[in-house]
Amino acid sequence: MNSSAPFCTCDNYNCSLHPVNHDKGCNPCMEKNLRVGHVPNCMIYAVSKEKKPAGYTFEDFADFVNECRSAAE
Repeated sequence: MNSSAPFCTCDNYNCSLHPVNHDKGCNPCMEKNLRVGHVPNCMIYAVSKEKKPAGYTFEDFADFVNECRSAAE
């Protein structure tokens, strides 16, 4: 991956905000997600690449983290 954020785990390369599509790193993605109250894919993938949360809100993400932790116990 040729990216200004080589650690990026998001695989949605069609997204115009993905770091492979410009030279601004993660900033555009993070700015957009913070503005709309969503968690970016990289945070979701840090918890699980196999499962997906019900949605992208902070609340959905908190539930998702708790669900994945409970399943691992």
